[in-house]
Amino acid sequence: MPITKHQLQQRRHHLGSSDVAALFGLNKFAGAYDVWLEKTGQLAEESEAKEWLTLGNEFEAVILNRVEQELGPLKRNQYRSGRRLGLPLGSHIDAIVVETGRPVEAKTSGIFWPTEEVWGEPGTAQVPDRVLIQAHVHLICAEADLCHAPKMGWGMKQDLYEVPRDEEMVAQICEYATAWWQRHVVEGREPEGAPKPEVVKRRIRRAAKSAELPEDLIRKWRRAVKLCTKVGKLREDLQAQVLAALGDAEIGTCGLGTVTYLEQCRKGHVVPPRTSRTVRWKEKKAG
Repeated sequence: MPITKHQLQQRRHHLGSSDVAALFGLNKFAGAYDVWLEKTGQLAEESEAKEWLTLGNEFEAVILNRVEQELGPLKRNQYRSGRRLGLPLGSHIDAIVVETGRPVEAKTSGIFWPTEEVWGEPGTAQVPDRVLIQAHVHLICAEADLCHAPKMGWGMKQDLYEVPRDEEMVAQICEYATAWWQRHVVEGREPEGAPKPEVVKRRIRRAAKSAELPEDLIRKWRRAVKLCTKVGKLREDLQAQVLAALGDAEIGTCGLGTVTYLEQCRKGHVVPPRTSRTVRWKEKKAG
């Protein structure tokens, strides 16, 4: 279910389940530096919703519909604050089971492409570490004993995992989150590490403000730019040599695989159809 504008504002004032996963280095979309930028109000709002988030919300509704048939009625899109427990935590929970008060954290994994995440036997707590952390933040804020974690995977197959409350993990999360919030949000100390490229681009800038930059960093950046330029030029030159080796053929083969340079027709609703050729490589399968 989409996060409302009010909930987005709420996020500024606490660490959510994805934030805590980021602090532990388990969120591929954000790290501790990104969380700091958001919580200290240094990020502009995103101009448009990401397509993968929209798809995620749509799949979430399907997952919860199926879970409801198994666990009973759900209260969806629930918020629980950890402030009453003296903690800088807050959870926007996908759903809470009406009868038991247990949170539900719906996930998709490997629906469209293979994933490196490891999910164990359904019915167990054998979930990826990021899900384990998120589930425990929900458990803390909802003051519950177990978190349901339904996962939809390849072929739209859905499995249900159960994450029981681990008091040792609860204590670790509470201690680390509280110390991090005090140091980096209350005291405003910049954390170590680097932000994700797509996040830092949203940092609010002050017009005409100038900053002194470390020369070593600039040298590394410019070397990387030059290297990428050289690699790109080398790639273009070698591809031209491959096309020359094809002669007037459309298909070329060798012991490593097959190169094709086939004509394709692109059809558009506004512009007239046009043809073009694309170089494609298909590696020979081993054995």
